[in-house]
Amino acid sequence: MTKLDWKKSEDYAYVDGLDNQGWAWEFIRRGNAYREAVSNDITDPSAWGLQKFYNPDQAYHEEIRFSFVSKFPVFFGFPGITIDPDTEGERVDFPELEGMEALEKFSLRQGGGNVVLIAFDAALPIQGQIEKASDFLNFHQERLTTTVKDNSKFRKDIWPRYLRMLDAEIGEDNDMPTSYKIKIIEPQKNWEGMDDNRITDYASQVRQDARAMAEYGYRKLIRRIQFNVPDRK
Repeated sequence: MTKLDWKKSEDYAYVDGLDNQGWAWEFIRRGNAYREAVSNDITDPSAWGLQKFYNPDQAYHEEIRFSFVSKFPVFFGFPGITIDPDTEGERVDFPELEGMEALEKFSLRQGGGNVVLIAFDAALPIQGQIEKASDFLNFHQERLTTTVKDNSKFRKDIWPRYLRMLDAEIGEDNDMPTSYKIKIIEPQKNWEGMDDNRITDYASQVRQDARAMAEYGYRKLIRRIQFNVPDRK
Protein backbone atom coordinates (compact mmCIF):
# COMPACT_ATOMS: atom_id res chain seq x y z
CA MET A 1 0.00 0.00 0.00
CA THR A 2 1.25 3.49 -0.86
CA LYS A 3 1.94 5.49 2.29
CA LEU A 4 -0.60 8.26 2.78
CA ASP A 5 0.55 11.85 3.08
CA TRP A 6 -1.78 13.44 5.61
CA LYS A 7 -0.96 16.88 4.16
CA LYS A 8 -2.57 15.94 0.83
CA SER A 9 -6.37 15.65 0.76
CA GLU A 10 -6.19 13.83 -2.58
CA ASP A 11 -4.47 10.89 -0.90
CA TYR A 12 -7.75 10.24 0.92
CA ALA A 13 -9.98 10.15 -2.13
CA TYR A 14 -10.22 6.38 -1.68
CA VAL A 15 -12.59 6.81 1.28
CA ASP A 16 -15.33 8.16 -1.01
CA GLY A 17 -18.01 5.52 -1.19
CA LEU A 18 -16.83 3.48 1.81
CA ASP A 19 -19.65 1.67 3.60
CA ASN A 20 -20.00 1.24 7.37
CA GLN A 21 -17.62 -1.72 7.37
CA GLY A 22 -14.99 0.23 5.44
CA TRP A 23 -15.21 3.25 7.70
CA ALA A 24 -15.08 1.07 10.82
CA TRP A 25 -11.85 -0.51 9.61
CA GLU A 26 -10.28 2.82 8.65
CA PHE A 27 -10.74 4.03 12.22
CA ILE A 28 -9.83 0.74 13.89
CA ARG A 29 -6.50 0.47 12.08
CA ARG A 30 -5.50 3.93 13.28
CA GLY A 31 -6.32 3.24 16.93
CA ASN A 32 -3.41 2.97 19.36
CA ALA A 33 -4.87 -0.05 21.13
CA TYR A 34 -5.29 -2.00 17.87
CA ARG A 35 -1.83 -1.13 16.57
CA GLU A 36 -0.27 -2.11 19.90
CA ALA A 37 -2.19 -5.40 19.90
CA VAL A 38 -0.80 -6.25 16.46
CA SER A 39 2.74 -5.29 17.51
CA ASN A 40 2.49 -7.41 20.66
CA ASP A 41 1.14 -10.44 18.80
CA ILE A 42 -2.16 -10.52 20.69
CA THR A 43 -4.15 -13.48 19.37
CA ASP A 44 -7.76 -12.48 20.09
CA PRO A 45 -9.18 -9.76 17.76
CA SER A 46 -12.75 -10.01 19.08
CA ALA A 47 -12.37 -6.79 21.07
CA TRP A 48 -12.55 -5.02 17.71
CA GLY A 49 -15.25 -7.25 16.27
CA LEU A 50 -12.84 -8.72 13.72
CA GLN A 51 -12.48 -12.33 12.62
CA LYS A 52 -8.69 -12.00 12.75
CA PHE A 53 -6.00 -9.35 12.95
CA TYR A 54 -5.25 -7.48 9.75
CA ASN A 55 -2.30 -5.29 8.84
CA PRO A 56 -3.09 -1.80 10.20
CA ASP A 57 -1.10 -0.22 7.36
CA GLN A 58 -3.53 -1.56 4.77
CA ALA A 59 -6.59 0.37 3.65
CA TYR A 60 -9.96 -1.36 3.70
CA HIS A 61 -10.39 -4.25 1.26
CA GLU A 62 -13.02 -6.93 0.82
CA GLU A 63 -11.03 -9.59 2.67
CA ILE A 64 -11.42 -7.74 5.96
CA ARG A 65 -14.23 -9.44 7.87
CA PHE A 66 -16.10 -8.66 11.06
CA SER A 67 -17.24 -11.51 13.29
CA PHE A 68 -19.80 -9.63 15.42
CA VAL A 69 -18.68 -11.71 18.39
CA SER A 70 -17.01 -8.96 20.35
CA LYS A 71 -16.25 -7.99 23.92
CA PHE A 72 -17.94 -4.63 23.81
CA PRO A 73 -21.69 -4.36 24.57
CA VAL A 74 -24.02 -5.41 21.75
CA PHE A 75 -27.73 -5.01 21.16
CA PHE A 76 -30.39 -7.12 22.80
CA GLY A 77 -33.60 -7.10 20.80
CA PHE A 78 -37.23 -7.07 21.90
CA PRO A 79 -40.10 -6.97 19.41
CA GLY A 80 -40.16 -3.42 18.09
CA ILE A 81 -37.51 -2.25 20.56
CA THR A 82 -33.72 -2.21 20.44
CA ILE A 83 -31.91 -2.01 23.75
CA ASP A 84 -28.28 -1.10 24.29
CA PRO A 85 -26.85 -1.67 27.79
CA ASP A 86 -24.41 1.24 27.62
CA THR A 87 -26.95 3.62 26.02
CA GLU A 88 -24.48 5.27 23.67
CA GLY A 89 -25.89 7.81 21.28
CA GLU A 90 -27.30 11.29 21.27
CA ARG A 91 -29.84 11.99 23.99
CA VAL A 92 -33.31 12.83 22.69
CA ASP A 93 -35.41 14.73 25.20
CA PHE A 94 -39.19 14.41 25.23
CA PRO A 95 -41.29 16.54 27.59
CA GLU A 96 -43.74 13.65 27.79
CA LEU A 97 -41.21 11.72 29.90
CA GLU A 98 -41.26 14.26 32.70
CA GLY A 99 -43.35 13.32 35.70
CA MET A 100 -43.52 9.61 34.82
CA GLU A 101 -43.58 7.10 37.65
CA ALA A 102 -40.30 5.23 38.28
CA LEU A 103 -41.86 2.03 36.96
CA GLU A 104 -42.56 3.67 33.62
CA LYS A 105 -39.46 5.81 33.22
CA PHE A 106 -36.72 4.79 30.80
CA SER A 107 -33.72 6.35 29.07
CA LEU A 108 -34.18 7.15 25.39
CA ARG A 109 -31.32 7.96 23.05
CA GLN A 110 -30.98 8.34 19.30
CA GLY A 111 -28.27 6.13 17.82
CA GLY A 112 -27.07 5.90 14.23
CA GLY A 113 -29.54 5.58 11.39
CA ASN A 114 -33.04 4.68 12.57
CA VAL A 115 -31.75 2.96 15.71
CA VAL A 116 -33.26 4.02 19.04
CA LEU A 117 -31.39 2.95 22.18
CA ILE A 118 -33.31 2.35 25.40
CA ALA A 119 -31.93 1.45 28.83
CA PHE A 120 -34.28 -0.16 31.34
CA ASP A 121 -33.82 -0.29 35.10
CA ALA A 122 -33.16 -3.95 35.91
CA ALA A 123 -34.11 -3.34 39.56
CA LEU A 124 -37.72 -2.64 38.53
CA PRO A 125 -40.30 -4.93 36.88
CA ILE A 126 -39.22 -5.17 33.24
CA GLN A 127 -42.54 -6.02 31.59
CA GLY A 128 -44.15 -2.73 32.57
CA GLN A 129 -41.16 -0.80 31.27
CA ILE A 130 -41.21 -2.68 27.97
CA GLU A 131 -44.92 -2.09 27.45
CA LYS A 132 -44.59 1.61 28.22
CA ALA A 133 -41.55 1.95 25.94
CA SER A 134 -43.35 0.10 23.13
CA ASP A 135 -46.40 2.35 23.40
CA PHE A 136 -44.19 5.43 23.42
CA LEU A 137 -42.16 4.34 20.37
CA ASN A 138 -45.29 3.41 18.40
CA PHE A 139 -46.84 6.79 19.12
CA HIS A 140 -43.69 8.80 18.32
CA GLN A 141 -42.25 6.65 15.53
CA GLU A 142 -42.57 9.29 12.80
CA ARG A 143 -41.04 11.97 15.00
CA LEU A 144 -38.12 9.75 15.95
CA THR A 145 -37.44 8.83 12.33
CA THR A 146 -37.34 12.44 11.20
CA THR A 147 -34.78 13.36 13.88
CA VAL A 148 -32.20 10.87 12.60
CA LYS A 149 -28.98 12.53 11.50
CA ASP A 150 -27.68 11.89 8.01
CA ASN A 151 -24.13 10.53 8.04
CA SER A 152 -23.32 11.93 4.60
CA LYS A 153 -21.74 15.11 6.01
CA PHE A 154 -19.56 13.10 8.34
CA ARG A 155 -18.46 10.77 5.53
CA LYS A 156 -17.73 13.57 3.09
CA ASP A 157 -16.30 16.32 5.28
CA ILE A 158 -15.58 15.38 8.87
CA TRP A 159 -14.38 11.77 8.97
CA PRO A 160 -11.68 12.28 6.30
CA ARG A 161 -10.30 15.10 8.46
CA TYR A 162 -10.23 12.73 11.42
CA LEU A 163 -8.24 10.19 9.40
CA ARG A 164 -5.72 12.84 8.38
CA MET A 165 -5.32 14.04 11.97
CA LEU A 166 -4.76 10.47 13.17
CA ASP A 167 -2.23 9.82 10.42
CA ALA A 168 -0.40 13.02 11.33
CA GLU A 169 -0.01 11.69 14.87
CA ILE A 170 1.09 8.23 13.74
CA GLY A 171 3.66 9.54 11.24
CA GLU A 172 6.87 11.49 11.37
CA ASP A 173 5.07 14.78 12.03
CA ASN A 174 3.79 13.70 15.42
CA ASP A 175 5.74 16.47 17.16
CA MET A 176 4.20 19.21 15.03
CA PRO A 177 1.77 21.34 17.07
CA THR A 178 -1.83 20.33 16.55
CA SER A 179 -2.70 23.94 15.71
CA TYR A 180 -0.35 23.73 12.70
CA LYS A 181 -1.77 20.41 11.59
CA ILE A 182 -5.35 21.63 11.58
CA LYS A 183 -4.44 24.58 9.35
CA ILE A 184 -3.03 22.14 6.79
CA ILE A 185 -6.01 19.80 7.06
CA GLU A 186 -8.58 22.59 6.80
CA PRO A 187 -6.96 25.30 4.62
CA GLN A 188 -10.32 26.72 3.62
CA LYS A 189 -11.17 27.84 7.14
CA ASN A 190 -10.80 31.54 8.02
CA TRP A 191 -7.90 31.16 10.43
CA GLU A 192 -6.99 34.83 10.30
CA GLY A 193 -10.20 35.64 12.12
CA MET A 194 -9.33 33.39 15.07
CA ASP A 195 -6.85 34.03 17.88
CA ASP A 196 -4.21 31.44 18.80
CA ASN A 197 -6.09 30.10 21.83
CA ARG A 198 -9.24 29.51 19.84
CA ILE A 199 -7.30 27.73 17.09
CA THR A 200 -5.58 25.54 19.66
CA ASP A 201 -8.88 24.66 21.32
CA TYR A 202 -10.49 23.82 17.97
CA ALA A 203 -7.54 21.68 16.88
CA SER A 204 -7.52 19.86 20.22
CA GLN A 205 -11.24 19.09 19.86
CA VAL A 206 -10.75 17.67 16.37
CA ARG A 207 -7.90 15.50 17.63
CA GLN A 208 -9.97 14.34 20.61
CA ASP A 209 -12.95 13.45 18.39
CA ALA A 210 -10.68 11.64 15.94
CA ARG A 211 -9.10 9.59 18.72
CA ALA A 212 -12.54 8.76 20.11
CA MET A 213 -13.64 7.37 16.74
CA ALA A 214 -10.48 5.27 16.50
CA GLU A 215 -10.71 3.85 20.01
CA TYR A 216 -14.43 3.22 20.45
CA GLY A 217 -16.62 5.33 18.13
CA TYR A 218 -16.28 2.77 15.34
CA ARG A 219 -18.42 0.36 17.42
CA LYS A 220 -21.58 2.17 16.34
CA LEU A 221 -20.67 1.50 12.71
CA ILE A 222 -20.15 -2.20 13.45
CA ARG A 223 -23.54 -2.36 15.15
CA ARG A 224 -25.13 -0.85 12.05
CA ILE A 225 -23.53 -3.64 9.99
CA GLN A 226 -24.68 -6.29 12.46
CA PHE A 227 -28.30 -5.22 12.33
CA ASN A 228 -28.30 -4.43 8.60
CA VAL A 229 -29.01 -0.74 9.11
CA PRO A 230 -28.73 0.75 5.61
CA ASP A 231 -26.00 3.28 4.86
CA ARG A 232 -27.05 6.89 4.35
CA LYS A 233 -24.55 8.36 1.90
